[in-house]
Amino acid sequence: MFISLFILILGVSPAIIYWQFRQRIETRVIGQLSTVGTGLTVTHWRRSDLPPDAQYVEGVGYLIGDLSCQYNARSSYIRCAVNPSGPCEDCRFYQAKSLSQEEN
Repeated sequence: MFISLFILILGVSPAIIYWQFRQRIETRVIGQLSTVGTGLTVTHWRRSDLPPDAQYVEGVGYLIGDLSCQYNARSSYIRCAVNPSGPCEDCRFYQAKSLSQEEN
């Protein structure tokens, strides 16, 4: 009788030890995840080498210049095809985009 009880305990002990380790790990991971969720979420970082008129467009990245201008290069390096170095404010080459061009 003693031998059969010893074999039963010996067979079940690895499962009990595994269960205890798993419980400790789960509580530790849940504690770490709860502290991570309290921080602020940043969707994108602003690059320091960009001029102040840079705008972030989701899926494209940073674009500089006036995005409503027809000649805007849609680039983070060049403002427009006519006046690459800018500034866009009071530019004599400014032309607003027409609705037909925005649909294409």
